[in-house]
Amino acid sequence: MSIHQLQRRLAKFLWPKVELGCIVCYLIAKIQFFTLKFACFFQRRYKGNWTKELLRRILEWLPS
Repeated sequence: MSIHQLQRRLAKFLWPKVELGCIVCYLIAKIQFFTLKFACFFQRRYKGNWTKELLRRILEWLPS
């Protein structure tokens, strides 16, 4: 399963409305841009474990 398919499934699961699903895909794309932009910073700070740290922070930020 590709990342895009996973994003679409997540969007459909969390938000039944198509418009909201599109917004979610847009936000996920923005988060991926953030990941690319700050990957080097996270990699230096967390010594290669930046993806887990970033995911943890995103999950904390998302409303439960």
